[in-house]
This record gives sequence, C-alpha cells and structure tokens, in this order.
Amino acid sequence: MEALERAIKLGFSIADIWYRKGLILSDFKRDEEALEALEQATKLDPTAIEIWLRKGLLLDRLKRDKEVLETIEHILKVDPNNIEACYRKGLTLCGIERDEEALQAFEQALGIDPEDAIGWFLKAITLTFLKRDTEVLQALEHILYLDSNYGSINYSEGYAMNITKRCEKALSAFEEVLKSDANHPEIWYRKGLILHLLRRHEEAVTAFERALELEPKNSIAWSLKGISLGFLQQKEEAITAFEKALEWKPNDTVTWSLKAIFLANRERVEEALIAFEKALAHDSDNAFIWYLKGILLITPDQKQNDRKNIDRDPSHAPDSSDELTSLRKAEESRLRKAEESRASAKATVTR
Repeated sequence: MEALERAIKLGFSIADIWYRKGLILSDFKRDEEALEALEQATKLDPTAIEIWLRKGLLLDRLKRDKEVLETIEHILKVDPNNIEACYRKGLTLCGIERDEEALQAFEQALGIDPEDAIGWFLKAITLTFLKRDTEVLQALEHILYLDSNYGSINYSEGYAMNITKRCEKALSAFEEVLKSDANHPEIWYRKGLILHLLRRHEEAVTAFERALELEPKNSIAWSLKGISLGFLQQKEEAITAFEKALEWKPNDTVTWSLKAIFLANRERVEEALIAFEKALAHDSDNAFIWYLKGILLITPDQKQNDRKNIDRDPSHAPDSSDELTSLRKAEESRLRKAEESRASAKATVTR
C-alpha cells in the first residue's frame, strides 16, 4: 500500500494503481476509502469493466442499491453482452423485490448464453416470487439437464446472498401463517418450493407431502416432489410422483418430459421414449424436448458402435459440443421447414 501511495504522490496516477489500492482497502474492510479509490480508477479508465464490477460489489456490501444499479447499467452500455453484469443486475433487483425487472435481467443473460444453468436457476427463483409456477417447472426442466445437482450457484457469495435473504424471509412468513393455520395447502406448497430451490430437499418433500394431503390435485406439487425425490436418490418414487401429477394433468408437457428424463436415467428406454412422445404430442414444436429425446435416448448398441469406431480410429472420437451442435442444427432445420410449410399453406388459403 505504501508503495502505491508513493507512486501516486510522484504523479504516477493510472487506473490500475487506484484499482489495486481499492482492492487492498476493501480487504481491510475500509469500504468508504476503497470506494473512493475505485471511483478514481473509473474516472481514469471508464471502459475498464473489471473495475466497475468490483465497484458494484463494494456498493452492494454498503447496501447502496441505487448506485449498484447505476454501475451495472454503465457496464452494460460498454459491454451489452456482459453476462455477469446481467446476473448482478437481476440479483440486486430481486433483493429489493423488483421481480419483473429482475426476470428481464435474467432473461437477458439467457439470451447471451441459453445453456447457462445459473441463469435458468435464477429465473426459476424469480418466477417463484412472481407465483408463475408453470414457468418455474419449465425452468427446472432445463436446469436438470444442464446442472443435475443444482451446483452452479453459491448462495453465500456476494450478490447471491440477496436471493438467500429473500428466501429466508419468505420461509419465516410461511411459518407464521402455519402457526395459525396448519392446514393451509398453498402455504405448505410454497414452503416446499422455496426449500427445493434452497436445495433442502428432505424438508421440501415433507412440505410437498403435507400440501398434497390437503390438496391432492396440485399437479405441480406432485412434479416438484418428484424432482426433490430425485435429488434424494429415490428415483422410482420420483417417477411415481410424476405419474400422480399426470393423473391430474395428463396434457402437462413438462411433467411428461421430466418423467422421460428420470426413466432414461433408470435405463428404462422404451418407457422413456413413450413419455417423450406423449410430451411432444401435446407440444410438437418444443425444440428442447426434441433435443432431450435425441440426446438421452442413444441406445446401448449405438454407444458400443461409437466406442468400436473410436478404438479403430481415435481421430473420429465425437466431440460432445459437436454432437450437441449437430442435433441443434437438425432440430432448427426441422422447425424452419415446418414454419415454411405452415406459411405456404396459409398463402394457399388466402389466394
């Protein structure tokens, strides 16, 4: 620190020196001084994204939400595709209960990288606060494929603590309601959903079971119970839960897809294929389900043949990203042709 101060006094005032000074002061929890140093750094180099991100983190620690958002908006003007800034914006907005705007920020992040499990997870949590439960289930379907143990997000880090605080606040409110009305199915269900998103799956299953005792027709509760049971390695029980959900809502595309994923995981391939076909019967243009069907239902014979080919010529080993890309392109082509066919039919009718 003394060396940096000496350099500054001698007129060597560049952004990097002020940035490093800010980091050192921040480590010593001298936050106001650190903020002054980082502000000086941003004046000297307004396009240095890392400095602005660090400034945003510090402002968040100081609970200055308005300035956090101003900082993030500056970053996104300089770099509209900065996914970290999108996440931080969404988490800040979620922390102050501006959930619609938070959702837009997370969707912006997913527009940059649709295969980022963190974005889907944060979207699921925000949709939970908005009580858009069907969309929550759709988001969880994506997460299960991209990050099967929900391990992407660390609730103890920086901005993510905003989510933890919101969830803990919601759980406290639910507990208060249940003290006076222990037979409130909606509250048990919502408690289970929050516990599920916090990865407290045993407690989530208990809450869902209580909700379903009181309201057995809640198909989404059955599906969420199934996902939580899956995390507890109770795969067959999970499949049974999905089947119960489908008894009440037989045209639920997402639950058919979830059932198929779990069946494929248990190597019950024929049943999984039937479940995917049921899902697609209700939503034939769902590209993600076509994609899952293509990826998950590779037969053991195909895998064995691929292995033999690789052994004969290692240069033909499939790159997983190439395989995913080719499947994606094939599905995009199918959808494009279907759309062209519909447009042609429409033009014929209107002539």
